[in-house]
Amino acid sequence: MFTERRGAPRYEISRIGQMTADNMKYPIDCIVRNISTSGALLVVSAPQAIPSHFRLSIAGSVHQRACEVKRRAADSLGVQFLDGSSASG
Repeated sequence: MFTERRGAPRYEISRIGQMTADNMKYPIDCIVRNISTSGALLVVSAPQAIPSHFRLSIAGSVHQRACEVKRRAADSLGVQFLDGSSASG
């Protein structure tokens, strides 16, 4: 049986996001599939190429979120937010 380990409930969304980091030459686009106050699920074309720490901008939000990759899959990243901003931006 599956046990939920997340500390905050996640909400399904479908927004365009952009990942940036000091060691990235260009921003990388993603789709934010779900989000909570503590993290998000991002769909990306090459998750293995994304650094472990980056900043995430979400369409419709004025804030950038500092992120740490917690899980990598074939087409997605599970990230934890490292700052105290709200998930809704």
